Amino acid sequence: MKNRIPLSNLVFFTRQLATMFSAGLTLERAIHGLAVEEKHTRLKKVLTKIADNIRKGLNLSEALSRHPGVFSNLYIALTKAGEVSGNLNEILDQLSTYLENLDDTRRKVRSAMTYPIFMMVFMFSMISAMFIWIIPKFSEVYAQLGANLPAATRTLVGMSQWMSAHFGFILFSTFSIVLIIWLISKTKRGGYVIDSIKLKFPIFGSLINQAILNKFCKTFGILIGAGVPVLDS
Repeated sequence: MKNRIPLSNLVFFTRQLATMFSAGLTLERAIHGLAVEEKHTRLKKVLTKIADNIRKGLNLSEALSRHPGVFSNLYIALTKAGEVSGNLNEILDQLSTYLENLDDTRRKVRSAMTYPIFMMVFMFSMISAMFIWIIPKFSEVYAQLGANLPAATRTLVGMSQWMSAHFGFILFSTFSIVLIIWLISKTKRGGYVIDSIKLKFPIFGSLINQAILNKFCKTFGILIGAGVPVLDS
């Protein structure tokens, strides 16, 4: 999705809306004020439309449902539950806390995955540099000395020569594979396959599983707390 709205922006909007609504401001006035102050271009336009729709008579949940690419089904369902129960200010406060925890969990998962990914990229770069630049230098020295190289060393030299000769092809192929995987992950079926593969990774799989389980428990808890039936949750 182009110009995707960061979760942190939604967290700030929801928290501010909960505070302003609890202070006695109408939803239309509160959202309009937040739209004026919003820096993110797309969210600013969305909030302006929501404020206009509320002014025309729509409920908040109905106005939010017109922007499914911004507000999730959970967000809309909780808002609707708050409207029905008459506890919208409390629901908005719970929702903002939920989104804050979700954003914090995502940051922790990304932080935990950054170091292993960095190390893999670093090791790949070092091995590539060794085969493309370092080993050829040693092979030239041994060739000048007329030394008889062991079979394992000759194999390394051969691999090094091949990588040096086809460096451009290797670089292009690596970039193409990464690009293809990224494009596949953007499709519905491809994204499902890629996610299934991620869950099987030794290190990343457990982190992703824990993050998913954590999100499910918090989501289920807040839905039940808001009065949404178990089956609907």
